[in-house]
Parts: sequence; C-alpha cells; structure tokens
Amino acid sequence: MPTLVRMLYATGLRIGEALNLRHKDVHLDKGYLFVKTSKNGQERMVPISLSLAEACKDFCLYKQTQGLDISGETYFFTALNGSRCQVVTIYEHFSTVLYKAGIPHQGRGKGPRMHDLRHTFCVNTLLKLSEAGMDLYYSMPVLSTYVGHKS
Repeated sequence: MPTLVRMLYATGLRIGEALNLRHKDVHLDKGYLFVKTSKNGQERMVPISLSLAEACKDFCLYKQTQGLDISGETYFFTALNGSRCQVVTIYEHFSTVLYKAGIPHQGRGKGPRMHDLRHTFCVNTLLKLSEAGMDLYYSMPVLSTYVGHKS
C-alpha cells in the first residue's frame, strides 16, 4: 500500500492504471513506467523519480522475500497470495488508513478519495511550473498528455 500510494501521488496515475502495471512495464533502471491500459486506451511512458524507483525496488525485494514472482507478465501490485490487487480492496485499505488517522470519510464523495492523489499531483505540478516561470497556457497540454487526457 505505501508503494502504491507513493506511485499515485508522484506520477498522477489513475488507480486502475497502477494496478494494471506488470513487472515488464516498470523500468526502474531507466526511470519510467509504460502505461498500456489507460482510461482512453492510449499508451504512454511516465517518467519516475529516482526516489520512487528506489521505493519500487525495495517493494520488489520485499515481494521476493515473500516468495512472489516478479517476472515480466506478473502484476506489479499483488496481494500476498500473488493475485492482482483489486480496486475495491485498495479502497477498503485506504478507508482504514483514513479512519486510523482520524480523517473523516463517509463513503463515495464524502471525504478524501484515492483519485484525489492524482488531482494533488496535477495541482502541485502546475504550481511548480508557475513558480518556475513557465507559461501555463503552453504547459497545460503537456500535463494533460502526461496524465493521459485526450484534450
């Protein structure tokens, strides 16, 4: 869960895109993810930071200590039995974390959502671009493409 949350926050991926990643799509030494299964059916390469790559490497080492397969076609995010993580299970864990942290969440549309990590990524990226003096009018289409939007 910590690696998944970090990936969502650091890349702006949709939860479904992250859960559909297979080990062959995660290029940690080259610093990118290859997203094939996106909402709009578009494929894209998503660069990742060195710190996220290191966190993912640690996650892979942990999976190996648990006897889980980390080869090509296997899903990157798996349950301890090796099966693909399900969105509903991730949401349940997320709700539990919010509850333990004392953050109100009463279900759909009432409280923080996993998808809000994507929005936070986008807002923080725009803020950094603005602070760097970039023209947001020209930067917005780049960010839009980066997160997998058609327009």
